[in-house]
Amino acid sequence: MLHPLSATYLADPYATHEKLRTEQPVFFDTELNMWLITRRQEIETVFKDSKTFSNALTTAPIFQLCPHAGQILSQLSGGSMVSLDPPDHTRVRKAIASVFPMTLAQAEEYEPIIRTAVDKLTKNLATKSNVDLVPEFTWELPIIVILALLNVPKEDVKQIKKWADGRLAITWGNAPEEDQVKAAYGMVYFWEYCLQLVGKRVKEPGTDLVSKLLNYRQGRDEIVTIHEIASMIFSLLIAGHETTSNLISNGVYRLLQKNAWNQLVNDPEKISKAIEEILRFDSPVVCWQRYTAKEATIGDVTIPKGERVLLLLGSANRDETKFENPNEFDLERENAHEHLSFGKGRHFCIGASLARLEAKIALKALLTTFPKMRLADSFQPTYVPNVAFRMLQSLPVILADE
Repeated sequence: MLHPLSATYLADPYATHEKLRTEQPVFFDTELNMWLITRRQEIETVFKDSKTFSNALTTAPIFQLCPHAGQILSQLSGGSMVSLDPPDHTRVRKAIASVFPMTLAQAEEYEPIIRTAVDKLTKNLATKSNVDLVPEFTWELPIIVILALLNVPKEDVKQIKKWADGRLAITWGNAPEEDQVKAAYGMVYFWEYCLQLVGKRVKEPGTDLVSKLLNYRQGRDEIVTIHEIASMIFSLLIAGHETTSNLISNGVYRLLQKNAWNQLVNDPEKISKAIEEILRFDSPVVCWQRYTAKEATIGDVTIPKGERVLLLLGSANRDETKFENPNEFDLERENAHEHLSFGKGRHFCIGASLARLEAKIALKALLTTFPKMRLADSFQPTYVPNVAFRMLQSLPVILADE
């Protein structure tokens, strides 16, 4: 069994992954009521075959929700883009690709926004001797960028975070019933908020991503629907933010923990390469879901039609058949970029280039401004109880020699 919310697993999922790759590469987990796939080769096979391995339940809750929460969520009328299969996914992804910075060149158009945000956050940190980077830097930066993309009012941020945290908790956690109900109501309000945001742009278009999508739509549902545009906003305000935030916080932690901070201080040209190794070594997303649309055979195991499947991306990123000495954090690793942290194939993360750019600018600023940064003496990492997203609850650091 995986036991993904146990303290032992949250502290180090990779030891469990290594054991499973050897002993049970494909197996049915009775606690999760899902099939688990642990090896890179088999996970790549799943990514390539969307006809067999559907995305229909990608964002379905991992654990059974209480009836009240389920009833509330039944009011939601919109699905997530990541839950679509072709041809709808192809159509909707084409729409988002027309306006979203999916390539590095497109992402670089937002570099001034990122640099301005990083400079402001870094200057704020510089007034302190020690700080928790999660609330004061790694969470703040991605949300500033997303707000700029969508032109969302800054005063809405705290409420959006509550909704997003609730969504992650009931999708990938095992929250108490009372919290499930609160989060379910929050998701309904969040969805209505996204629909209203689109409605405002219909009446008063601007230059933001939502307005650009509406312009691309040309009033035709066969191109992309209003609900699908709202769904894109819904997804971007949750996954688009958390993935980047986790990448930066996990990255800073590992660089400091593995005594690699000084390497980058002395040679900042290695930052891009370091980001790929961070993504491989401690992925911001350690697993993802699929659903068998028909019977499938993976290795020697047959998975019946209609089953949920969990792909252990964190395990694939440490598969010894792909990466030499996979448990070593190596900034010189030549094939680190071949990780699966952003997925692969038609569902490759649309925000990968933007996340990489944000991480690069953020790390360079921190390395330049705080070359003597170190972890707080008493720090022991603790992670948010979440099956998919690997989120540090805090990252206390000392910014300079005292």
